[in-house]
Amino acid sequence: MTTSEKRETVTYLLNHGFLIKDEDSMRQMYWNVINHEDEFRSVFRELGYSIVINLGTNVIQVVNDYNIGRATLTKFESIVLLILRLLFVEKKSRLSINSDKVYVTISEIKSEYDTLNLSQFLARSFDLKKLEEALRTYKRFNLAIPIGRIESMDSKVQILPSVMMAMPDAAINRQYEETKSRLKEYEGIQEDDAPYDQSDTNATD
Repeated sequence: MTTSEKRETVTYLLNHGFLIKDEDSMRQMYWNVINHEDEFRSVFRELGYSIVINLGTNVIQVVNDYNIGRATLTKFESIVLLILRLLFVEKKSRLSINSDKVYVTISEIKSEYDTLNLSQFLARSFDLKKLEEALRTYKRFNLAIPIGRIESMDSKVQILPSVMMAMPDAAINRQYEETKSRLKEYEGIQEDDAPYDQSDTNATD
């Protein structure tokens, strides 16, 4: 690993929060960390960060030791992110090959959104333009990737395993229930009273 590759990997993690082995654009940086783990831990320790390596999902996360520099999501983005977590667990439990990628349609996301007992303002907030903006945020932090333009309910989104890093030690059923429980926090509340959720990337904004 060259100094340039090391610098690129550190900068990428600080800006995007996660490295995912199964994504082509991140694979080399993922292996940089795996093969030089102690060196990277030392670098991030000096910067006030820790590295979390989840070999079960092949995801590497950088976490700020002082709980600062986290990306704040809008209420709509928080709700949709939780829905993506929920759908990821549901889809992943039906896949027979661990490395299979998880895809959902906009229709599936909308269906979950509509089942929530949201305030009228939040219930009306779902539209393709707003969702596309949210997906740009998720893509920046390596949480989900839209497949092409979001132009219809048949458009697809790839959900990355990093969405579950907030609950790394929980069994899959517990993850499912905890995600559902967090979604209920948004039921029936007004827009101004809705709690902000923060992404679990711990990446600098």
